[in-house]
Parts: sequence; C-alpha cells; structure tokens
Amino acid sequence: MDLRSLLTLIPPIDLLQTVFIGVLAIYSYSIRHSLDALKKITEVNEDVERLESRLDKIESAVLHAPTHNDLAKLYERLNSVSENLHRVAGTLDAQVQTIHRIESHLLNQK
Repeated sequence: MDLRSLLTLIPPIDLLQTVFIGVLAIYSYSIRHSLDALKKITEVNEDVERLESRLDKIESAVLHAPTHNDLAKLYERLNSVSENLHRVAGTLDAQVQTIHRIESHLLNQK
C-alpha cells in the first residue's frame, strides 16, 4: 500500500486530525509526567527543609553541650565534695559518741 492508496481510503483531513490527536496525546502525557515529577521534587524539597531545620536544632544543642573536659572537672569536684562529706560524717559520728558518753556520765552521777 502506497501513500496515494492510503489517501484515497482516509481523507487527508482525517489523517491530519489523527496525527494532531496523537501529537496532543503525547504532549499531554509529557505535561502530566512533568507535573508529577515537579510535585515529587517539591515534596523532597520540603523534606530537606524540615530535616535542615532539625539538624540546625541538633547542632545548636551540641554546641551548648558540655565537653569531655567540662565533665572531667565536674567529676573532680564531685569526688572532692564526696571526700569532704565523708570527713564531715566521720566527725559527726565522733561528736555523737562524745555526746553519748557525756550523757551517760551525767545520768550515772545522779
């Protein structure tokens, strides 16, 4: 079948209309596909912005967190306070024993 016989079967206007509809369908598909891709890109950008915001908050928190040196100094001070507390407890125990002896001596004198 050659072009002339095809043109006799299908009028040229119908052929032109069919080609136009085909081109329009391809263009429509292309536009829809582009819009879907644009929507997905927008969603990804929103996710990235949300994650950047969260990362900024985390970085800010990390900047204000104590360092290893700060914690080491804190542990040293805590150990010092603990030692002092043990000394005070020992002194109090000795004072309590002295007070008991004095009390018992005073009670025995009567």
